[in-house]
Amino acid sequence: MFDIGDARTLFTGRISRGGKGLIGACLCELVIDGTAVARFKLEAEGFHRSPEGWRSLSTLESVDTAAIKEAIGRCFLRGVELGDSEDTS
Repeated sequence: MFDIGDARTLFTGRISRGGKGLIGACLCELVIDGTAVARFKLEAEGFHRSPEGWRSLSTLESVDTAAIKEAIGRCFLRGVELGDSEDTS
């Protein structure tokens, strides 16, 4: 995870299931230790994918980057189904 100067937060990692096509803009949850702790919109994937399978997604919404940095290895992003109205932000 990186903070970029234009208020963008960039997430990097590998997609655990499928993920062969580009990821479009979507709502996601940040999950730490099995609990959804935040919900925000990801921008459409537009960054280069590496041959090793690394991907990059970003958001312009406010994200608690300190909590994510403390939870590296214990956190992930997951897509939110449309119509799921539970607010975790």
